[in-house]
Amino acid sequence: MKLLPIILLFIIATTHSCDSNFNFDPSKAYPILEIEDYWVNKFNQGGLQNAKIFEDRLFCNTINITKGQDFLYCLSLATGKVIWKFPVKWYASQPVEIYNNTIYFATVLGNIYNISIEGKLIWEQKLPAAYSGHTVNPTNGNLIVSTVVDGAYELNSETGEIIYHYEYQSKSGVCHLTQPIFYQNNVIFGNAPMDASSGKEALLCVDNDTKQVKWKTLLYAPVTPYEEQGFLLIDHYVLILDRVNRVFCFDANTGNNLWIKEPNIKYINIKWILYSKLVGKTVIDPIGIPIALNVETGEGFDYKEADHRDKYTIDKNGVKYDILIEDRVKTMGLDISIEQR
Repeated sequence: MKLLPIILLFIIATTHSCDSNFNFDPSKAYPILEIEDYWVNKFNQGGLQNAKIFEDRLFCNTINITKGQDFLYCLSLATGKVIWKFPVKWYASQPVEIYNNTIYFATVLGNIYNISIEGKLIWEQKLPAAYSGHTVNPTNGNLIVSTVVDGAYELNSETGEIIYHYEYQSKSGVCHLTQPIFYQNNVIFGNAPMDASSGKEALLCVDNDTKQVKWKTLLYAPVTPYEEQGFLLIDHYVLILDRVNRVFCFDANTGNNLWIKEPNIKYINIKWILYSKLVGKTVIDPIGIPIALNVETGEGFDYKEADHRDKYTIDKNGVKYDILIEDRVKTMGLDISIEQR
């Protein structure tokens, strides 16, 4: 069987400079972009966040703007212009999810929007509990929204109606599930209560249709709650980075623990990054020298870092701009630099 590696990179997140006509002043609100504006003129790393690339479009939102002036933007990577903008009630904490040409956008306060690829509202929902993240269920397009203390809610893709509440009793009364991952017809959460009395947490596998628990495995420490920060699936392997920086590998079919690795990572701002140009490889992204682990055994081996930047060229009235986008743009921020030729 071909062995798939996990890559551990140690990096410090940086902000790329952009040679545009806009100088960022943190004391002033980020300028509102209008449709047909050349966004490359006003772009600044500090004001646009949570990007997602879809075909030749970049979806991102404003952040820390004057109340009532937050937007989800659709920006063209072909022309450098704003295609559309959609007003939202607050900014987001993670990128949009796109499924069947519709867009899910969630604010940090739990306002959930389903928007067409043309920028038109389909439905809007407000969660009854504090929001912590959202994930599309690939089997049906429903949105599963995790909360801070009240488990997770599954929203119908067509109407936004809450159709199921993933809620499990715990000793403290708090159920802070991770965002889920999906294997075959199963939904898998981390940080589920092991039971109602012990106070311990577990990896939990639930049948997607019946919602019945299929297996549950004890966790030694809480899991970082998001895919890009340490909870993901490769083939039938569930990979976990817990909050004391140990890497665990579980069998998605049975929940059995296959191996544990302590890679001596000292930093807490670690992220898993899925590099599209490194097919079958996964990255934990903290600070410096890459370490690779065999996904079946946890054993280490050498890894040569590859280029993971995408490049788009915009022609604005005869002036050429190169827009370089890091693949980590798919996670929590915009890592973009704009270079004028």
